[in-house]
Amino acid sequence: MKDLLATAAAETCASREAAFALLGDVEGYPSWYPDHVPFAQRLEPERVKLTLRGSIGPIGGEFKIHVSETREPPARIELRRLPKTPDDNEDMSVVWLLSDGEDGTGTRLEVELRARLAIPAFVPVGDIPRRFAREFVQAAARALDVRSAKAGSEPR
Repeated sequence: MKDLLATAAAETCASREAAFALLGDVEGYPSWYPDHVPFAQRLEPERVKLTLRGSIGPIGGEFKIHVSETREPPARIELRRLPKTPDDNEDMSVVWLLSDGEDGTGTRLEVELRARLAIPAFVPVGDIPRRFAREFVQAAARALDVRSAKAGSEPR
């Protein structure tokens, strides 16, 4: 088992409410992060089926998982992988933290990725978790900025 941890942050011009809505809409992730989350389906109010795409060294492909979703408006969303079997000791979580932007406008997005995965000890992971976290938060910020720009250009 390998323990992985990575964090990343980005700023967006979007409001915290808009950020919370985008990040809390897990079924919408494929629309703004299709390279790594090509499929999402809500099964129950707090349970989502996801397909994740990625690789760590020679281990890669698509991974189908179920996650629980915990929302704490307006600042925190957690997605946690649900075990497949009672003896499944792998774990994964994605935690989004939202706060006011540094200049007093917009929103600061932070993502924390934690995982305990059955990756053989000889497989190097290097900066892959950190890169994934950075790409994830940047994709969210881009999607929010595009939506904010469209909302600002619509006639009132």
